[in-house]
Amino acid sequence: MTGSKSKDKESRENHFWNNYLVVLAEHQIESSLYTWYVRHCETFIRGNKDARLKQHTKNSVSGYLSVLINGNQKTSWQNKQAIDAIGLLFKSIHAPLYQEIDWDYWKLSCLDWGKEHDTNYRSTHPITNLIKPSSLPLDLTQEKNVSAEINSLRIAVRRLNYAICTEKTYSDWVQKFLKFNRYKSQSEIDQGGVMKFLEYLAIDRKVAAKIQSVALNAISFYFKHVLGREIGDISQFVRAKPRVKLPIIMTRDEVSLMLNNLKGVQWLVASLLYGAGLRIMEAIRLRCRILILVLTRLSFEMPRVTKNAPYLYQLN
Repeated sequence: MTGSKSKDKESRENHFWNNYLVVLAEHQIESSLYTWYVRHCETFIRGNKDARLKQHTKNSVSGYLSVLINGNQKTSWQNKQAIDAIGLLFKSIHAPLYQEIDWDYWKLSCLDWGKEHDTNYRSTHPITNLIKPSSLPLDLTQEKNVSAEINSLRIAVRRLNYAICTEKTYSDWVQKFLKFNRYKSQSEIDQGGVMKFLEYLAIDRKVAAKIQSVALNAISFYFKHVLGREIGDISQFVRAKPRVKLPIIMTRDEVSLMLNNLKGVQWLVASLLYGAGLRIMEAIRLRCRILILVLTRLSFEMPRVTKNAPYLYQLN
């Protein structure tokens, strides 16, 4: 009797996994990956022993996927493969949950941010405790001492609660400025060196006026908050010529075609950009406190630098 039950259980399991392999074949998954897809599913099942597959809810699966992505135990492609495997697992048993979960959203969440990306920048560029006597100027003739100067710049930026992208930009430009001046000592860096660097950007590098302006802002911040002095009169330097660039405007048919090929969060963000006139970062950082949709008007509050101001956009 026990042997018969054992055979029945084995037969059901074989039938279950055979159905799963059929689904993998229908989605053109390479046969060499079947073993890995099955392992991902077995890991998911073992981690949820108290619930049968058809008893899972959207919240339980989303919670598991969130832990999977944020656990940092696997690479981006491995997490994507695991999410794909679990999604096809629910499809193989014809569970409604397969249609309820936005699997593409979870796959897009599996991104390997580089060390220089704004998301990881401050964790990969920590502040070190460097004590620099104020009576002794830092000798920048050695390149290793420049890192201490950039460290002081980061401290000043974070003390003023500037954005991460600002810290990254200022650090890069100040490092380029110090390198251009051949790592002169602090007392030797003057307005002449600043003007030569800005003119080098405009004449030799042919940068845009906006880039030259950003470089000047970074150097001004360095002088004021790190060196403790003003740059001086640099009004006579050669400025980069502003470039005239005609904007590329999509037609309504092109916009409709693009929106029809998007879904989920991506569709929502693109729709807000086009229909409400939001900027990219406004849409990405949008946190609605009050959302009212009346007479095709979208009302929400967005935090700004100075105050929380309500914004009202007319939807097209």
